[in-house]
Formats: sequence, C-alpha cells, structure tokens
Amino acid sequence: MWKTKKRIQLWLNVELSGLPLPNYGFQLMTVAVLNELSSNINTQKVFANGAIVYHDGLELHLVHDAHGQKTTIQVASDEPHFGGIWKQLEKATGSILKLLSTVWPASWSDIRVFCGHCLFLREPDPEEIFNPDWFCQEGDTLTVERCSGVLKLICEKHDQENVLSALVRPCHQLDEEKRRIIQEYLNTLLVRSAATEKVVAPVRQQHIEELATPVQPQQNEDSIDMHPVTPVSQPATEGLAISVQLQQSENSQSDSELSDTLDQASEGWTVKLCSKSSVKDLYHSDYVYRMSTMRGRCLLINNITFTYPNGTSDNREGSALDGQRILFLFRQLGFLCFSEENLSSQRMLEVIRNETGRHADENYGMFVLVIMSHGSETGISGTDGTMVQRTDINNALSAQNFPAMARKPKLLIVQACSGGLQDRVVLDSQPATSSPHPGSSLPSVFGLPTNEVPSSSTMTLPLSTPITSSVWMHPAGSHAVLETDDLLIWEASFRGHMAYRHLRYGSWFINAVVESLSKHACHRDLKTLFDKQIRKKVRKRSIQYGEGQQPDMSCTLQKKLFLFPGYNPPDPE
Repeated sequence: MWKTKKRIQLWLNVELSGLPLPNYGFQLMTVAVLNELSSNINTQKVFANGAIVYHDGLELHLVHDAHGQKTTIQVASDEPHFGGIWKQLEKATGSILKLLSTVWPASWSDIRVFCGHCLFLREPDPEEIFNPDWFCQEGDTLTVERCSGVLKLICEKHDQENVLSALVRPCHQLDEEKRRIIQEYLNTLLVRSAATEKVVAPVRQQHIEELATPVQPQQNEDSIDMHPVTPVSQPATEGLAISVQLQQSENSQSDSELSDTLDQASEGWTVKLCSKSSVKDLYHSDYVYRMSTMRGRCLLINNITFTYPNGTSDNREGSALDGQRILFLFRQLGFLCFSEENLSSQRMLEVIRNETGRHADENYGMFVLVIMSHGSETGISGTDGTMVQRTDINNALSAQNFPAMARKPKLLIVQACSGGLQDRVVLDSQPATSSPHPGSSLPSVFGLPTNEVPSSSTMTLPLSTPITSSVWMHPAGSHAVLETDDLLIWEASFRGHMAYRHLRYGSWFINAVVESLSKHACHRDLKTLFDKQIRKKVRKRSIQYGEGQQPDMSCTLQKKLFLFPGYNPPDPE
C-alpha cells in the first residue's frame, strides 16, 4: 500500500503466472487503463511504472512491479461514493485482463483483493481475499457480482461481524439514504480507532514518487537508441489508443542481459499519433499515396508448427508473440486485421489469392501482407515442408492479379531466412566472410546466448528474383501501370542469409518493425523509416551479439507512403 491522504481506499493486485510478461506489457496495461477511463479523467500523471488518474475527487493509482509480475490498483476518495469507487476499480481491472488475454495469453492472472475495512483503519497487514467469487474471469471478460452496499459482513482480521459490505464487496451506485448509513458507520469507525491509531504499526508505504521516476523527453526523434523515453499524456482520441511511451524503470530487473535488451527494443510500441503540421499537410497532396479512413486490410500468415513428410516436426518458438505484436500494431494503425496460422504451402497460396481477389478492397488505401515461416532463397515454407515460390507470392500482389489495389501501395513483410549463410560481424582489419549454416547450435565464440536460434529456414523474398513485368491497363481508365508497381517489401535478412529469432521474445526483425512503426510512422514515410530505423536497429543488435543480420528492402513505390496514424481529415471541398 502506498501513501494517500484520502481515508477511503480500495486496493487489489493482478498477479501473473506462467510465461513472464516483459516490461513493455506492463506499459501497455497503463495505456489500456487510461483508454478505459478516458471519459472519467480530469488530470493524469504518467510514470515509468504506472500512472495516477484524478476524477471528481477520486484518485486511481496504478503501479507495476515487472520483477514481481504483478500490478497494483488503488482507488481512493474522501467521500463514501463507493459505487463510483468500485466502478473505477472494476473498469481498470477489466481493461488489464482483456489486454493480457490478447497480448500475452501465455500467462494467467489471479486477483488478490484487500479488505477496505482494514485499509480504512490503516491496518498494516489487511485481510486478503484471493480470487473472490464475486470477481469472475471468463476469458477476457470480468464479470462482477454487486451487492447493495449496506449488508452486514465479517472482517476476520478485526473479528467484527457488522462491517458494511460496501467496504469489502463491489456495490451498485448508492442512494442518499445508503450513503448516510455508510457515512455514520465510517464516523463510528473513526471514533473507535482514534485512541489506538497512534500505536498502530506504520503502514507499509510504496511512494509512487519513489518507485516511478518521471520520464525525460527524447532528445533526438531519429535516434536508434533502444531506450524509448518519450512520455505522452493526453486524452484518448476516439477509436484510437492513447499514445503513451514509457521508459523502463532504472531499477527494474530482467532475466538476462539479452532479455533486457529485447524488452527495451520492444518498449513504447503504442502507436504515436500524427501531430506534425508539415506531415498533415501532405495528406491530400499528389506526392503521397492517398489513405482511406480505414487504412486497409492486413493479412498475417504465421507458420509455427511444422510436420515434415519424414515424420519429424518443428516449432518456431517465439513466433506466436511476433504475430500478436503485428496484429496489435496494425490495428492501432487503422487496419482491419486477419490472421491465419500453420498453413500448408498450397493453403498459403489459396489464402493469399483469395485475399487479392476481393473487389471490396477498392475502398481501402493500401494492403499489408505479413508472412512468418521457415524459408530458403527461392521459397517460403508451408507447415508441410513444401516451399511456396517467392515469385508466386509476388505475382499474386501484381496489379493484374490484385486489381483492387492497382496504383495503391502494397506492403509485404517477411520474417524468414533467405538462405543458410551467417552474416558475421567482422573487425575492420579482418576480411568479411560468410559461412554455411553449421547446424542447430551456433559457435559459442560469437557470444550468442543458447536460447537465441536462427529461424532455420525462415526466409525473405529474394528481391533479385524477377517477376514477369508487363504493362497493364487499369480498367478504371487508360493509365498504364507496371505489374510490379506500388510494392514495398521488407525482409528480415539479406538474400542468402539467416534471420534470428529469440525463443521467448520473438524475432529481432519484428521487434524492430513494431518499435519503429509505433514511434516513427507518425512523421516518416515507410521507405525512409526502414532505412533510418528498422535496418539500423537490427544491425545494431547484430554487432552487439556478434551474429550479423541485415534486413533488406525492395521498393517500386511511385509516391511517398505515409500512414498518418490517427489523422483522418475530411476531403477538401
């Protein structure tokens, strides 16, 4: 419990078990809570490990403990408006549980509620209720059983049988008569405790000011430093999440040096909204692709579990988290997202061709296809071990085969190896060499942790592979386009080389994509963003761990491609 000047307080912990939630997950909790309470916020303060929300005499304190894998929610007030107090607590808790089920289903949560009667008496060790039956979790939904507020219950800590239920159980909004009854009861408690309060053991205090150091503004928006440090505290924009980017607390602990770095690389990936007037002015110009209010459709194909003809099997551990991040990111960017998992090679092509055959896509501004799988220099693997040729995927996105997106941008993101060569980090005095993939384990001389593995045959599109490139007449008019026009391809590794994926935290490349788009899509076109952010972030990590990975890009865009996150101006008259 932390210090509050308000006498009435409710307090609960959301405690996590299973796969530990990384630091950025706790920061997303802050965003989820602020979004949920956005209509009930007068002012707010955002810290590195939590937030304080003020609304009509209520204070909601949110404090994260990433090392202990728990989040504490406290709502405090001077007035006995218990209906509103419990409602704030329920909304904050429900938003956290919903986020966890979406972003981090590998963990499960328990709820520990502390007795409001004990807290009112400043009891240093309040009675606890673990997973109370009146807080029922069903998937991502929190169902709450409410009471009248003036029922008589028992506080075993103080051996009292006449504790009003508003102090220990969720209640409905109270009428004036019930508020009067509760106020008289609280006055009685104050009188009883006045004589003994001086000898009560000091309350355990966790001052949020000590736990959470305010974040300093970022100095350089183009910096490739993996420690995001830009807090944004603002009301929620309708239909979009609040943009809050938090710095990792200096005293937080992580499992290893690698996991710490990967956490930092993923922090702050809530999308930063477009605010620069110089960028907004481009929205209706002829120099950029025109965006629709719903930006477009995003299709994710994530192959995780493979079964080969010889009876062997393989799992791309960490890829499930990559997929969740991608979907979460593009939904915030304004895309309608769909995902498919564990597709055979034949099914992969069917899904892609079904998507590119949709005439309804003409109403959208662009299309995104994300593929995560094993691969080789010429193909991307289905879960049956058979390769889908990269030329077939490219052809499916061509103007002739995807007429709804002709003259509109298509973004293809591939997390996969494009071969078995290792792109070594070489000192200036040594010649650069590449060696074949030696096997499932990497030489320890390069300092790569044992849980950092190449995605075997995870691959990228070989940009040198030609597509039949012909001139095609768009049916809407006489404007001629090349079949390969308007395509932007981001690949995890340079052709012929491997891409790396962490068993627990996902791939280097997807980490960089998510972080870069969330922080810089608000002011950079995607081609520039790849060069200045994504490529540099992956390359920096490669040098740090002695295992090279060089993302690659191919671009046939005819204009600048900005996503304008959160910005949807009306059409000019």
